[in-house]
Amino acid sequence: MLNSNFDFSFQKTFIHENLFWIFSADFPKTDLTNDQKINQWISDQIQYAKDRFLDGINIDIEYDIDSKSNLVEALTQFTAKVSDSFHNAIPGSQVTFDVPWSPYNSQGIYKSIR
Repeated sequence: MLNSNFDFSFQKTFIHENLFWIFSADFPKTDLTNDQKINQWISDQIQYAKDRFLDGINIDIEYDIDSKSNLVEALTQFTAKVSDSFHNAIPGSQVTFDVPWSPYNSQGIYKSIR
């Protein structure tokens, strides 16, 4: 279950049914090349998950990135680092990523009908 509002009365059911409970988080595009901010954000998200006995994170990135931008590779590296860090800190954790309808422009439909 993906959720940002946690009702811990469901926790026993999730454990009993072997269900995963993950939370959603985003990261600013302007910080994708800032290792210090990335490392702090990852550390904060891992602690958030551990404190709430959650099973992982959904990376919810809604911004567009131009295909020629260095941010394309930065986002790939960021996602890999989040995944590796979560799996090391919380073995068996789930790391998911919301995939936009278009590789470089998740808002393309909206922009095309304006």
